[in-house]
Parts: sequence; structure tokens; C-alpha cells
Amino acid sequence: MSYLQFSRFPILSARLDLVRAKASDQTDFGHKAADALREIDLANNAAEFLDAMHGFQRLYLICALGLHDNPEAVALADDRRFHTWKDFNALPATPAQQDIVAELLYGGDPQRRAPILLNLCDYGRGIGELIIQKCIDKKAEFDPWFVDPRFHRSLLNLLNDDQVIAYGELMAKRRESGIKRTIGMSVDQDPIHDVRVEPAKMKTYAMTAEARINEQSRNLFYTSTRLPTPAGAVVDGMEYQDYVDLFFRMCAVDWEKINQAHLILIHKLNGGKILRLTNNDGTDLRMNIEGFTFCNSRVAKNVPGSEVFSAPHRDSVNGKIVAKGMFSDETTGKLIENITLEFEQGRLVRYDADKGLEYLTRSVETDEGSHYVGEIGIGTNPALKRHIVNSLMVEKIGGSFHIALGRAYEFKDYLGTPVNVDNGNRSKIHWDITTMLYGKQGRMVLDDHVIIDDGLFVDPELAYLNGPV
Repeated sequence: MSYLQFSRFPILSARLDLVRAKASDQTDFGHKAADALREIDLANNAAEFLDAMHGFQRLYLICALGLHDNPEAVALADDRRFHTWKDFNALPATPAQQDIVAELLYGGDPQRRAPILLNLCDYGRGIGELIIQKCIDKKAEFDPWFVDPRFHRSLLNLLNDDQVIAYGELMAKRRESGIKRTIGMSVDQDPIHDVRVEPAKMKTYAMTAEARINEQSRNLFYTSTRLPTPAGAVVDGMEYQDYVDLFFRMCAVDWEKINQAHLILIHKLNGGKILRLTNNDGTDLRMNIEGFTFCNSRVAKNVPGSEVFSAPHRDSVNGKIVAKGMFSDETTGKLIENITLEFEQGRLVRYDADKGLEYLTRSVETDEGSHYVGEIGIGTNPALKRHIVNSLMVEKIGGSFHIALGRAYEFKDYLGTPVNVDNGNRSKIHWDITTMLYGKQGRMVLDDHVIIDDGLFVDPELAYLNGPV
């Protein structure tokens, strides 16, 4: 394909037509933006296309909300204070490393169904452009959207209550235009936002958008990643390049060896009843997993991946978790340090934290379901053997386990394999909290059989999961 053929992109064509129909003298640049998009040599200039699309996305949102005659709103769309794709960062990595991640994200769904919703963010340059190129090569329709926090917050400040709800619904509708799957990028630590919004507006927007998105996401295949940032490296006490290299090492493990080891581990877990997890920080947790089955999660859903997960019987969780390290709160993203959780007959009855207790409390007290465990997972990525904050990577640590406070998964099939992972727990949250076994004299015992000892799998057939790689 040489120049962008919009007949192949009906979703984008409809947005272009809407902007052109609503553009007035004040939005003459909207005509120019639409015309410019049509002239981009997409096959040879994905970066230019994405930058133009980023600017156009802002204009589309303003027109779709009926603000095209509002000079203040129109000015936001062309405000040079707000970065677009060309201003975004790329991870300090080789082209080969970036292509590994791009292929894992694009190839996560074996059917590679389209249209594909692409959620792109800062630090995603390079990888994002490679994904676009893969879509072009496979003739797959795609719909790029950009994480745009400063513009988003500035736009919210202009909206009344009804418009805030309309905005949330509009953003959710991205998934209603025939979208078959999503490829999502986010960052591990968001930058500090210098645009403040009334908390009530943010809450109304989030509740509107998330409720619709949760409904629509049930039938969408998703593959997501959370990119390492300098802010995340500081939180974890690492040099940024070392942090990035760790991310790519986790992506470059031998996924077929992971698969074979997972199948053996799952067979053991599916045949057991009482699971006990201990470490020398004071963790001693028991649960009944009889009848539930574990999912083989490699890299189709999360990049990087590698875990097996299921659920315990809701009322069977007893004992204490002492999870050392920094954690990102589910509802606010604020940091919490060193979490202690105590369960009796399934319910979380006591909890504490060395720092950030108010944020821990806010999540735990979300609803009744947030006091119960909806998931038990075992991290297996052999390239990561230490605690980090990145909420997608941390649950994959080789020699760790995590529980999720809140909502259980409801699906009956995972990547083509029938599973039973629903213990009936329902909540507005699903928050994974990871506890180290490796380096903590940690043990995992299933009935009378030791599966992990001192943080390492004891079965020689699971040796690859112990690393190093």
C-alpha cells in the first residue's frame, strides 16, 4: 500500500467525515488535518501517520462532543503545549529488542483478528510503529488511540456534568465499532499531572467509561504491556537502562520451555486440594483449591508474561500474608509499602502497611467482595527474581505468588482450554498483591507434596522456571 486508502479503514473514515461535516471557520485546521491524513505515505512513514492521528484524535473528540463552535475547546485541539506522538519517548533498546515486543503484542492472538484497537502511550515509540507496520503487512484494519493525560484533563475542565457523562460514553464507544481485539500499552508510573480536575468530575467520567468498557471487553481478545519508565526505575532503586534491559529479558525467554513446564505444574495443581504458602517474613497462608483448574498464561495476554493462575474456594483462605516491598494501589495508583493481610474463613479481617495505609484501606474497603480473594497465581518468569513495583511485571516474578483481592474471573475457557476459575466472588476491583518466596526461604506445599522450596521449584522438569536465563 502506498498512500493511505481510507476505504480500507471505515472506522477512521467515519471520524474524518464527522470532523469535516462539523468544521466551521474556527476549525479550518480540521479540514487541513483530515486532508493531511489522506496524503500520508503510511506504508513508509508510520511515525508521521501516528503523529497526525494523535492531533486528529483531539479534534474528533471536540467535534463529537458538539464543542466545535466553542473557541476554548477548539484551541485545546491545536495547543502546542500538549505533546503528540512525535514528542513521545522510545525505550532505550535495539531495533531487535523492540521488534520482539511488537511481535509478542501483535501475535498474542493466534487468530490476529481485526479491526484492532491500539492504545498507545509515551515510551511506546518504535514499538508502536512496528505494530502499525505489522498491521499494514497483514492488511489488518486498526484504530490507533493515544494516552493523552494533559489534554484529557484540560478537556474535562471545560465540560458540564452531562458532557462529562457523554465524554465517558464516547471513549467507551471506541470498542463498539466492530473492534475484535485490543493491543494496549500503558506506563508503569504515570508522570505527575500538572492539570487539576475536580475529583467529582474525574469520578463521574471514570465510572461512566469503565462500566461500558467492562461490558464490552468480555468478548474482546486483549494483549497488553506496561512499559518501564524512569520514574518506575527510581521507585525500584534501579538504573533506568538496567530496568529496561530486565523488561526485554523477561520478553525474550523461551516460551515453548515455559509452556512445557506450565503444563507439568498445572497438572500437579489441578490434582491437589490444600495449598499452603510460607516465607520467613511471616507469611503462612492456606487455601482449598480442589475442583478449580489453573490457566496456562504465557505471553498471549500480558507482555512480558509467565504465570499460572486460578482461584481458591472463597471461604477457605486462612492465615497471613506479609508482602514486602512497594505496591501500586488499585484505585489511586499511589504507593504502599510492606503490606500485611490476615484472613479468617476467607475474609480479610485485619490489614496494615508501613506506608500508604490510607490507600490500602481505600481499596480494601471498596465493597464486601474486596475483602475476599478472587485469584491465586504463581509467578514463573525465570528472568525476574526480585520484587518490583510495575504491576504487570511483578506478578510474573519467578518464585513468587500473588492473590487478587476482589473480583474472580468468570471465563470458562482460556486460550482454547476449558477452565474453572470462578469462585463466585464479585467486586468493583481485582487487585493483585505479590509475595516473594525466592530469597525468603519460601515454600509452596500442595497437600503433602513440596512444589517450591526456598523459592525454587523442586521438580527437575520445572528447572527452567528457576532461571537464570
